[in-house]
Amino acid sequence: MDSTRVPHRYTSIALVVVGLLAMASALTFGGQRALAIPPGCKTVRGHFFPSQVEIDENPNTLEFTGPVTGTLAGTFLSTELVLFPGRPETPSVMLFTEILTFTTKHGTVLKTTGVGSFDTDPNAAGLFTEILTIIEKDGQPSQFGQLFAFGSFDFAQNIGSAEYNGEVCD
Repeated sequence: MDSTRVPHRYTSIALVVVGLLAMASALTFGGQRALAIPPGCKTVRGHFFPSQVEIDENPNTLEFTGPVTGTLAGTFLSTELVLFPGRPETPSVMLFTEILTFTTKHGTVLKTTGVGSFDTDPNAAGLFTEILTIIEKDGQPSQFGQLFAFGSFDFAQNIGSAEYNGEVCD
């Protein structure tokens, strides 16, 4: 009787494996459609290298500037960066908002508003993450895409390195 069940067991296992593979394929290809870039938008990626500067004499804000490489090659200026306490469980993680403007070497100006988190713990190497929403392109207000940035900043050396990726729309 066991010998008659063995082929059914293999058949059941094969059906489960085929079902899982079909589900994984559907999620993969369906997920790609869900993550497809909207018409009129292009993928951008690259790096930027912040250094802290003082431009507004406001002790409650931070400003950063530096070169940008990749699709948005040029320079950036971060202003009005304000740090807020995060959760009590992670006192070294500060939340922040900022205005960050990219000026590409071709003259395109992208004004963004950003929200993110920054870990001030010396052992965390100044790690930060941020979501930037493009709110203005060449002086025209609207929503022109989003960028995700992550990197680190060393206040002692006044240098950082970050990677950005996302989409810029017409």
